[in-house]
Formats: sequence, structure tokens, C-alpha cells
Amino acid sequence: MAALTGGSGVTKPDRARSAWRFALAAALLAIPLGMVGVAVRREAMRGRDPAPVATRPPGAGEAAPADAPWLAAADAERALRAVNAGHLAAALPDWDRAIARLPASAGMRHRRAEALLAVGRWAEAEADVNVALAVYEWQRALLCAATDAPPATSAIGAWEAGALAARAAARLELKDPQGSLADAQAAAALDPGAGRHRVAEARAQEALGELPGAATAIEAALRLDAEEPDAYRIRARLRKARGDPAGARSDLVTWLRLAGDGDPATAAAVRDELRALDKPSGDGR
Repeated sequence: MAALTGGSGVTKPDRARSAWRFALAAALLAIPLGMVGVAVRREAMRGRDPAPVATRPPGAGEAAPADAPWLAAADAERALRAVNAGHLAAALPDWDRAIARLPASAGMRHRRAEALLAVGRWAEAEADVNVALAVYEWQRALLCAATDAPPATSAIGAWEAGALAARAAARLELKDPQGSLADAQAAAALDPGAGRHRVAEARAQEALGELPGAATAIEAALRLDAEEPDAYRIRARLRKARGDPAGARSDLVTWLRLAGDGDPATAAAVRDELRALDKPSGDGR
């Protein structure tokens, strides 16, 4: 492919690939600065002062070099290849480079948080989500000012929900089940059609000892997505706790059918849980 070299000495790919990277950058960076002008014009036409929305996202710091979005998009492209291949940990160096170039990228912070969760770096994941949520809130304020879209139905809502779900997972591991529950419920409110948020809610309820609430959330999750494997494993624990080993066994078998081939380590743990259910009561062996 033909390549062009910009004034910075950075080699850029051909037009088609450049356009694709620009789209990737727009999706991951999601910093709609043009909305500032739209919002200000709308308020001026209404005879009102512009809404007090900052013109730069939280945490943006100094203005990035002109080629930073292109370089960050290339880093993000490599990271996403690793993620799509199931190698979240391998994506971390590229997310690190991308975020060093554009620290206020909500999308990149959000995706790095998911990779950090995969390697057990809970506090760092929570910190990344905190930045992402601040930027998403800024974006949503701009979008609402520019379009009058209600916050929960704006295009930003689903992105915020995903970030909240990531923070819910981090907070649960950091022994903050109440904070995890609040995040999971907020995610479900923003993206009510996603069963995974109700699964996160059930995990937090279970950690808090609120088993009826956990059961309600799991049933809601399965109504939304009957192919969500984690919902069956959680429901198996809840059924076992209320004295329904047959129901628990059925749910664990369903988990193995849905997810066993793709997660050998967890599949081994689930088989251990099945064997424990099959032991006669009082058998200490």
C-alpha cells in the first residue's frame, strides 16, 4: 500500500486505512468537541446563556500533539486485535501507550479497565473507570445541551453502563459490595436490555447476603438473556443455599454446555461443584 509521511515524520497508511483509523479513534476517544459549539448556539438562539459545560473533557491536561489521535488509534487497533483474540492481558501495553497519548479518552480508559480486571488489578481498573465516567458525564452534558436528549436515552448511556459494570466488578473484588451494587443498578437503569448488568447486581446482592434480591436479579437477567452462563452458576449457588440440589445441578450442567469449552479453568471448578452436589449428605470424604 502506498504510504504518506506527514510533517511530523509519522508514516500514515493509505486513505482507506487512514479513514478506518479515524473512525476507530472517533469511536474510542469519543470526545465530541464540536458539540460545544452546537450547544452554545442552541442556547444563544433561545435567548439563554450557554450551559456551563467545559470545552475540554476532565483530565485532558495539555493539548495533545496533532498526530496523537492517529498514533493512539494505531495503538488501540493493536489492543483490540488482542482483545478480540481473547488476550486481554496482552492488550495492556498498547492501551497504556494509547492513553499516554490521549489521557482523557473515555473509551480507551474503559477498555483498559476491562483488561486490568482480567489480570486482577482491581484498584487500577476502578481508577480508569472513574476517569472514563467523568468524561462520559461531560459528553452526555454536551449531547443533552445540543440535542435535548434525555440522559438515560442518549447515545452515551450504553457506554456509561459498560463502564459502570466494569467498576461494579472491581468494587466487588475490592470488598465494596455496596458500591458494586450501586454501580450495577445504575448500569441496568442506563442499559435495561442488557442481562449482564442484572448478573452484576446479583453478584453484589449475594455478597451482601441479600439472597432474595440476588434471586430476583438473576431471574431478570435470564429473562433478558437465557444464554448468559454466569447467571446459571450464580443461580446454582442460590438454589443450593435454599435446599434445591437438583436445580443447582441443572444450572451447573447448563453452564458447562454454554461456556465450558471456552473456559477450562472455570469448567474444572464447576465440575468440582457438581461432584460436591453428588456426595451424600454428611459425607466428609
